[in-house]
Amino acid sequence: MKTRKIFFPFLIALAFAAATAYGNDCCPANDGGKNGPEPPAGIQPIQTLMPASVASIGGAPDAVIMAPEFNNGYLHPAEMIIGRVAGVWVSGSYNYYEIRVRGAMGPPLLVIDNMPFYNYDDEAINDLLWTIPPADISRIEVIKSIAGAAIYGGQAGNGVIRIVTRRGWDGTAEGEE
Repeated sequence: MKTRKIFFPFLIALAFAAATAYGNDCCPANDGGKNGPEPPAGIQPIQTLMPASVASIGGAPDAVIMAPEFNNGYLHPAEMIIGRVAGVWVSGSYNYYEIRVRGAMGPPLLVIDNMPFYNYDDEAINDLLWTIPPADISRIEVIKSIAGAAIYGGQAGNGVIRIVTRRGWDGTAEGEE
């Protein structure tokens, strides 16, 4: 009896996970061959607004903070995230910040210019973020979903914060544009 109580909810959750993973083409195509109505004039689809490096990670980030949104008043990259992304808590003060994604107990995985920094605690992440001048940051991408962060492995279960600097590698070769 106990196995049924555990097995059937697990089976139902697995069915819903499979339905969302394979159910992207559920809607029939209309006369234009596209799913859904045409967007109003002047509104671009989200896919054309995403940076090129987002497509290279396998899943889109949940939030992208672009450089024009920043001003010169920031001393630490963690200050740029405060109040901008739902589900991301930044607490602390000038010398020491704690970043939590989705209420996780540990710090998120930090990725700077496609270089992940594994096994870092709050103090080490703080020291690492102090080495990045806020003026050099092009964008900050926050990946809250476990599916989007799975490409980085098990430590990305607490979320991922990707920082792309202006001088960093953006995923394109020198001859490409």
